[in-house]
Amino acid sequence: QMSGFSSYGPTPELDLSPLISAPGGDIWSTYPIEMGSYMSMSGTSMATPYIAGCVALLKQKFPNMSVSQIRQMLINSASPISDSNTGLKINPYRSGAGLVNVYNALRTRVFIDPPYLSINQTELTQPSDTATDNENQGVRISTHMLNFTNTDLKKGVNVVLTNDAASSLSLYDKDGKYAQSLLKSSIVPTWPKDTTPVPQNTIPQAIMPTEPQYVPA
Repeated sequence: QMSGFSSYGPTPELDLSPLISAPGGDIWSTYPIEMGSYMSMSGTSMATPYIAGCVALLKQKFPNMSVSQIRQMLINSASPISDSNTGLKINPYRSGAGLVNVYNALRTRVFIDPPYLSINQTELTQPSDTATDNENQGVRISTHMLNFTNTDLKKGVNVVLTNDAASSLSLYDKDGKYAQSLLKSSIVPTWPKDTTPVPQNTIPQAIMPTEPQYVPA
């Protein structure tokens, strides 16, 4: 479960932030000797050294990897976090790619590039003269190419793309209904004041290939 004090994005440029999550709530850690030597603490000061330790393990196994490659590996291998209140995935703008999973990172066989997509990477479609009310006029859409690189020299891999609805930051669920209840553990934004349903075709959706994609060795 995400800590209630954990900050979330996006950035002012609408880029994804944070990129990944790490344990940072009620961590039993070292403390000045004169103040007891150990203490349970929370915050970035607890999550950051956890990530640093993960990076050190990856650097030990892959000494020739760059910082950006290690960051990409951690993002690719993170475990999505579910909200214990709703059962939905925590929004990426709160949790990033998910909870860091160094075990998965050490065993990963596939690099995904780019490791994440941001909501500012879109283009506005132009309504056509023949468009009907049922068509997505003026909806922001974008097409992205994902590159999969197999690092295993002996085995190929099958890549299956799926997507799940996440807890809403906009106060609407995936069906366009007002969903303030999804934010019980979050800071509730002041927008929108109007709680009437919105057109479903304006809710963010992902369309992707359903067939497994084979990546040879």
